[in-house]
Amino acid sequence: MSRIHRIIIGFTVVVVSILTVFFHAKTNSFFTPDNHVDGAYQTFVSLLRYSSLDAPGRDFVPYIGIGTVLPLLPIFIFFGRTIGASEFAAHFSVPLIVCLQFFLASKIVWKFSYLKSVLCSTIPLIIVLSPNLIPFTKLSEFLGQSTFTIALDPGGSLRPIRAFFPYLCLCVVACWRNSPKRCAVVLGIVAPLAPNDFAFSTVIALSAFYLLSLIVRKANPRQLVSSFVSIAGVFVATYIFAVLVLTAFHPFSLLRYNFVDVPSFQSWYFGPWASNTRIYRVEDLLRLLLEERCLIPLVVLITISAFALKKRCLRWDFGLLWGGPCSWVL
Repeated sequence: MSRIHRIIIGFTVVVVSILTVFFHAKTNSFFTPDNHVDGAYQTFVSLLRYSSLDAPGRDFVPYIGIGTVLPLLPIFIFFGRTIGASEFAAHFSVPLIVCLQFFLASKIVWKFSYLKSVLCSTIPLIIVLSPNLIPFTKLSEFLGQSTFTIALDPGGSLRPIRAFFPYLCLCVVACWRNSPKRCAVVLGIVAPLAPNDFAFSTVIALSAFYLLSLIVRKANPRQLVSSFVSIAGVFVATYIFAVLVLTAFHPFSLLRYNFVDVPSFQSWYFGPWASNTRIYRVEDLLRLLLEERCLIPLVVLITISAFALKKRCLRWDFGLLWGGPCSWVL
């Protein structure tokens, strides 16, 4: 296949995917929420604040992180700054970001060509839409239709956008893996934009990844400590500076909200109206994993971990790094 044919096929797939997501988002934008505790309403409030040039920390405390709703902001403003525009922006942005995650994983981890990566990026859309288009309902369910349906739904506190932070870190590490301090600077700038659940788990996973790389290189203890401390110092300094800038030098109210107010009131998370949503025993955790259709992702992660340990290849390590924070939050 010639290069021009590959470009035409890739461009056609991208356009068809965007149009499919557009009509999907347009349909869902008619169903606007009217409950003030609904996640969609909280997304709308944050978008309204940002479009009014309010600063997080100084003027309001954003829901689910500083940068989670920012990919929605241009679309939200373009379509009129209404709750319908917020719903459209969410249903349009979330599936495209999920597809982008598949593209990045295919291109960076598995080293596929651009055309193969573009084709892989359509997997979530095909699995979710196939029961409506072709009579392969059972096959679609086996491949994880319910999992992708939940993932493509922005009602779960924009989880796919929150989960994009590990993929962003994957790109940074892949581009500048020979310059750890440059990686630390870039990650220190973007980490404050990420929500707490994915941000801290990803940073811990990256730290462990860097320590293991130093150990594999057989660095002596003194070199290991000095290298790790210097990288950590660069990251922390950049992180603090980014937090100050993003909050218009009013970080304390946002920090208090994230680390004091929210952790002290978590009954909403476990669903106080039903005891079967809480985790009291190991059996409860297994039951929730089955209900949330999490077994397939966990099997994939365990498989990647086994290959990473056996092959000791950078792309398998990237795959493990990419899946680690996601399974942590899971």
